[in-house]
Amino acid sequence: MPRRRDKRFTTFNDGTLSLYETDRRTLTRLIISGIRYGKHTVGARRYYDALMEDTEISKAVKIPLMQGIQRNYVAVIEGKQYRIEQVQEKFDQKPPYLLLTLEDIYTDYEDRTNETDTAGT
Repeated sequence: MPRRRDKRFTTFNDGTLSLYETDRRTLTRLIISGIRYGKHTVGARRYYDALMEDTEISKAVKIPLMQGIQRNYVAVIEGKQYRIEQVQEKFDQKPPYLLLTLEDIYTDYEDRTNETDTAGT
């Protein structure tokens, strides 16, 4: 079957983020840092569907496809913490990517990770 040639190309040139595991309002382990991301529009349907679930979606970002990214990890973008509410694998553009739907965290998690920890990098 021939491949479609009109697919758009996804870029990850809006900045970098770090992902952390958490336990009881504490960042416990750095999963990976320096992940390049691209901004994605939060559509009205996604926003209002989340409000019905008592979640306020504030941002969506695309990152390169990788395994092991889970809901409830904390993403840190430009010093601001966001809880990952949804992780979706997307194959409709090249290269394939993960779409992370993020919720604002109003009271930051306490950071108890070791700054010299390079786990996952």
